[in-house]
Amino acid sequence: MQTFRIYRHDTRPDEAVKVGPSWPAFFFGFFWLLFKRLWTPLLVVLAVVVTVSLLEWLLATAFPRAESTLTYVVTALCLVGWMVVAMRGNRLRAWVLRSKGYWQAAEVTAMDAQHALALATEGAPAATVAAGRLPLVVAALMGGGGLCAFVAAFFAFRQNGQAGLVFAVFAGVLMVAGAVVQAIVMRHGKAPRAWQAGDAGHRLDRFERPASPDDGARREARRWRYGALGVLAVTLGLMLFAPLGLFDADSGPRIHPSVALHLAAPPAGPDALVLPLRTSHADMPSWHSPGETTVSLRPEPVVSADHIRQVRATYGEGGPVLVMTLSRDGAQRLADATAANLGGEMALVANGEVISLATIQSEIAGGELMVAGIGTAGEVQALVVSMHE
Repeated sequence: MQTFRIYRHDTRPDEAVKVGPSWPAFFFGFFWLLFKRLWTPLLVVLAVVVTVSLLEWLLATAFPRAESTLTYVVTALCLVGWMVVAMRGNRLRAWVLRSKGYWQAAEVTAMDAQHALALATEGAPAATVAAGRLPLVVAALMGGGGLCAFVAAFFAFRQNGQAGLVFAVFAGVLMVAGAVVQAIVMRHGKAPRAWQAGDAGHRLDRFERPASPDDGARREARRWRYGALGVLAVTLGLMLFAPLGLFDADSGPRIHPSVALHLAAPPAGPDALVLPLRTSHADMPSWHSPGETTVSLRPEPVVSADHIRQVRATYGEGGPVLVMTLSRDGAQRLADATAANLGGEMALVANGEVISLATIQSEIAGGELMVAGIGTAGEVQALVVSMHE
């Protein structure tokens, strides 16, 4: 038996809210907030998540050596924060109901919410009132959706966006299917058992209707709602303007002056810059002899350290990837150089050696360059650290 509080409205149906933590809120997260139509808490949670994501990105940009530590810390804080939301989920729901004009009409011990509503409405259980327990298929669909959501979060944490997206889609499909089946069962089906009039063990306490609605909860909900919308607007605005140069290279850590992108040049060139290869490459330009360990480059870089806003390590489909984010000027220089030198070679240079040498297959636009196949996760992370001053 569980304790429920019955909230009543002058024109809307009664609502039963369980006393205690909400495990569905913990396992289903945003879906639970959407299902219960808790719009104000949903806006607040979204504002917190977006703001924390922006702060994490700014801190990772300013302190690249601590990027992985920041990821673990933020993930732990988000998990703890969501546990707090889940533990107080039913209180949040009751608060939202009071802000909508509901008032507490009764407190009852019952098997579930439907049983509690029946007890509060009639004063005693009836033999014709079906239990509101979900059928096994609905529980399986909802549980499978929750599991897929956790797996999607795991892949997102590992920065494997494609796998995370697939499991997120599975989670959404399973949860929507569970909600549809639940609606069909609640409208047309019957549950395995019905309460009998002689069922015992319940307690019903009724309360008087207050003289006036809870205007304080309504004003408080309005302040939280507008505050969350304001934070979302500001944070999303900052994230929108970030790619346009709001957080350019001068506001972040300095990239080491040796980091640059150079076009390859034949060794016969009079001003060719000859640098050693960090690793062996099978796809070498035709003017290089087999086994050669140096590369000839044009002395003038396409993109220098001053044009690089951020260097970070992530995971791609084939393993660890080095991602370089360029300033607006650097993005335009890279796009122009790659468009004019299709079929040529471009090298990533750092610390006096060629890190990667690749064939230019298409124009690289967008201001972000991804370099794969340059080592293990630890080697790529160490390279990221060495590419900063």
